[in-house]
Amino acid sequence: MAKPKGSINFISYDKPSITDGVYDLSVSQGFAVGTGTVNPNDTQKHLKIAALGPRFSLEPQLITGKFPPDKSMGQYFTVLPHIVFKRSILPWERKISKDARYEDAPWLALLLFTKEDKFSLQTVTLGTLRNPPPHSDWQFPNITLEPGQNDGDRVLVIDVPGTTLQNVLPSAEALPYLAHVRQSADQADAPEYAILVCGRLPKPGSECTVHLVSLEDRTDLLDSFDVNKTYRLVSLTSWNFGLTTSDVTFKDLVETAYKTDTDKSPNETSKNVLRMPTLDPNGQVLELGTNAKINGLYRQGLVPLPHQTRQGNQLVSWFRGPLLPGATKQVVDFTKLNITAADELVQYDSNLGMFDVSYAAAWELGRLLMLRRRRISVAFYNWKRAYSQASKQVRLRHLPFGQQSRSLSLPDAVNDWFAGLGMLNDVPYNYLVPDARELPQPSIRFFSVDSSWMAYLLDGAFSIGRVVSNKPAGDVSLRSAIPIPGPMSGFLLRSPVVAGWPHMEVTGYNIAGNGTSVFPDGASEANILPLLRLDRIATDTLFCLFAGEIKTLDLSEKAEVIHFGVDHENGQGVSKKPCYYKLRRQADGDEYNVDPSTDNVCQSDPDGHWVTVPFTQSDSGLIDIVQLKNELETAVNKTNGVGAAGQITITPNLFAVEMIEGVGKVRLVRHQ
Repeated sequence: MAKPKGSINFISYDKPSITDGVYDLSVSQGFAVGTGTVNPNDTQKHLKIAALGPRFSLEPQLITGKFPPDKSMGQYFTVLPHIVFKRSILPWERKISKDARYEDAPWLALLLFTKEDKFSLQTVTLGTLRNPPPHSDWQFPNITLEPGQNDGDRVLVIDVPGTTLQNVLPSAEALPYLAHVRQSADQADAPEYAILVCGRLPKPGSECTVHLVSLEDRTDLLDSFDVNKTYRLVSLTSWNFGLTTSDVTFKDLVETAYKTDTDKSPNETSKNVLRMPTLDPNGQVLELGTNAKINGLYRQGLVPLPHQTRQGNQLVSWFRGPLLPGATKQVVDFTKLNITAADELVQYDSNLGMFDVSYAAAWELGRLLMLRRRRISVAFYNWKRAYSQASKQVRLRHLPFGQQSRSLSLPDAVNDWFAGLGMLNDVPYNYLVPDARELPQPSIRFFSVDSSWMAYLLDGAFSIGRVVSNKPAGDVSLRSAIPIPGPMSGFLLRSPVVAGWPHMEVTGYNIAGNGTSVFPDGASEANILPLLRLDRIATDTLFCLFAGEIKTLDLSEKAEVIHFGVDHENGQGVSKKPCYYKLRRQADGDEYNVDPSTDNVCQSDPDGHWVTVPFTQSDSGLIDIVQLKNELETAVNKTNGVGAAGQITITPNLFAVEMIEGVGKVRLVRHQ
C-alpha cells in the first residue's frame, strides 16, 4: 500500500459553542448614578433566538465527498465507507442526549445495508413522524418542531427491524471514534472538513446501500434497544455501490500481466516490450527463413503481414507501426521531406526477398486520416492556398517599399488536429498493434514511439492541398507551422485490471529505480514524465503515452479521497483461514513489513505490528470499534516502548490515523 502524500492534521472533534435549538435571551439595563427611580420592567427585554442547522434533510452542497463513490463497483470488502462534510461542526451540532455519556458522540451515523438486510424506505410527513397512527409497528421518540419546520414537511425514513439494526448500528461507546475533523497542514488557513465513518465492512459480491441517519434524541436505540421491535430512522442522504466477488487484488492482476511471457526462446532478455514473441532459435520457418533471423526482426518490432501489390500480386511483407520495442535509431527531419507518393517509402530486403511497407503505410495513413476529417482538410487546403497567393503577391510587387505580406497563422482547429495526430489520436488500433500476439491477455508491453514513422505520418497529412504549380518543395516554408512531437514512450496494458479499476492512476519516471517510497530510488518530482494520453481503447486495454523516455512506471488505485479500512487474509497464509487484521504504520508513515504467508495475521502481533479485527458478531461485518481501539492502544504502546507511567491513549483523531488505508500501488521497471 502506498502511503498518502502531504501532511494532514487530524482533530478529534469540532464542537460548536452552542448546539442547534431555540434559546431564551434576556437583556437588561441598569443605572448606577442619579437619584431617580427606574422601573426594572422598562429595562428588560426577553427574546427567543434559534440556532438552526440540518435536522431532517441535508443540502447537497454540505457534502464534499463519499467513499466508495456512488454507483461504483470495486473490491471494497476491506473498506469502511465514509462521508465528508464541508462544515466541520456539523456532526456535533445536535445531541443524542444531554447525558455525559454522549458528550463527544456525533448525532449522525452511517449505516451500511446489504441486499440481504431487511429494511424499508419511504417518504412521510413530519406530522406522521410526530403522531404515528394507532397500532403502528415502529418506534420513534417524541420530537418538538423548531421554527421553520411544519407538520406538512416531507422527510425520508427507513424502518429497520431490530434483528437487522443490531448488525448495522455501532454502540454508543463506539460513536465518538467514528467521527473526526481533517485539515491540510500544507496550506495556510486550510478549510476543516468533518469525516463520518461507517463501522461495518461490506460483504464481497454484495450490493450495498449506505444511509446517513439522525440519532438526535435516539437513546431508545442505544440504551434500551429491543431486538424484537422495528425502529424508524430519519435518513438525510444515501448512496449505493457494489462489490466484485473475486478476491484477486489490484496488485495480483498487475503482477500477472507483467509476468506474462510468450517467448519460445529460453534465453530471451528483452522482456515486456511491444513485439512478436520470439521463436525457438533452433526451429525453421520455411516461408521466412531461420527462426534466429526472424527473431532478430521481431526484436525490431516487425510483423509479417499479407500484402497485395498494385498489380494484384499476393505477398508477405514486413510492417511495424509507430510503437517500437526499443529506442528510435533513425531520425527523419519532417521539415526536409519531399515525398510525392507512398511508393517512394517502400523498402526491399534483398536478404529475405521481402518488402518493408512500414513508412509507406504511415504516409498513406496520414493522407487518409486528413481526408476523413472534411472540415479540417478544407480549412487546411484554404490556408495553404491563401498562403501561396499572399506569397505570389509579394513577388509581383515592383516598388522596393511595397506592403509586405500579412502573417497567415495555421487555423486553431487544424493546429489542434495535427497536435492530436502527433499523439497518435485517430490512428487505428491495428496500426499500433498489428498482430494480437504482440499483446496477449493479460500483459503489459512498453514501447518507444518511432519519430521517423511519426514524421512520415505527419507528412502524409501535410501533403493534402497540393496543387500542380505548388510542388512538394514549395511546402517547406509552411512546415514550420506544424506542431512536431518530441520523443515519446509509453505502455499498453491488457488485463482485467483495466475494467475493474477504470480510474487507476499512472506515473512515469525517466529514471530506473525500485523502492517502496513515494518516488523510485534516486528519483524526485522532477523525474516525472508529462502524461500525454491515458485512454481505454478497449474494455480491457489501456493505452498510455508520455513525453520522454519512460524507465519506471507506478500503477495505483485511484485515490478518490483518503479512506479507512482494514486488511484481509484470504486463507492462503500460515493461518490457513480467512480473517481480517489491521496493519499498523510506522512513525514515518510506511506500513510494517508483514508477510501473511509466514506471519499468522489472524492473531494479534506480540510486537504490535498488526492487530486482529474484532466483530460484534462473527458474520455481521460490524466491527467492535471499542475493542479494536483498545487493541490498537496496546499495540501502539508496545511499538513505542512506553512504560506504565506514560501510556498512550487512542483518541478519535489517533484512531482515524491508525485506520487510514493507502491505495494499492505497483512499481514496474522497464526492461531495456
